[in-house]
Amino acid sequence: MKKKNLKKISLILRPENSWKLKGHLETITSTLIDFGLQVFVSEYEKTRLSEYLQPKLFKKLKFTSLANIHATDLIITLGGDGTLLGLARKVQPFSPPIFGINLGQLGFITEFTRNDFSYHLKQTINGQFQVQNISLYRAIVKEKSKTIFNSHFINDAVIARGEISRLFTLMITANERKIYDLAG
Repeated sequence: MKKKNLKKISLILRPENSWKLKGHLETITSTLIDFGLQVFVSEYEKTRLSEYLQPKLFKKLKFTSLANIHATDLIITLGGDGTLLGLARKVQPFSPPIFGINLGQLGFITEFTRNDFSYHLKQTINGQFQVQNISLYRAIVKEKSKTIFNSHFINDAVIARGEISRLFTLMITANERKIYDLAG
């Protein structure tokens, strides 16, 4: 376990307004500030955070563009797997570690629950954590030679058929090298 000095932390919130965010957000923000860390949040969250946080905490936040969120030592997501996946697509390929707090239902990728995150967050701030690298894959859908869909994914990609069933060929590649063709 390599100890890293954390100084700058970014917070990423689930997109929709949610009562689940309010109490946890205050706990996380005050914990980070009490540890002397700088807390960065995307500018477009300013209005929502002014409603969720006490004024003394809100004033200590630093607002930045979403494009600069990845320029911190750690990113904390509050939401579910969708929040974490959306972030991973935006900050790849060079992201600081992501500390995912699950406020959703299942939480396959977000490691910490709303009940246990506080202990683990303090451990992480104190440098007691291990980074687990997770592969980010890309799904590209082509019709003939034209790309009609291109996106990143972590744990699964779904190919749904349209109104009319059709045969298709699925080619799996890794590092520009063909691994497998499946026709069906």
